[in-house]
Amino acid sequence: MLTPAVVHYGQAEHILAQRQQLLLAASNEHPERFACGRPALAQLPAD
Repeated sequence: MLTPAVVHYGQAEHILAQRQQLLLAASNEHPERFACGRPALAQLPAD
């Protein structure tokens, strides 16, 4: 979840990239917790 302020000030891409790196690190360390494959975050709407 992103706050409106984060999206408004253009910080959303940076935060989503950090979250993706964290999820990939977690899936590499504990693959048994990710039975459906590697996690991927949803993209921001192009509004």
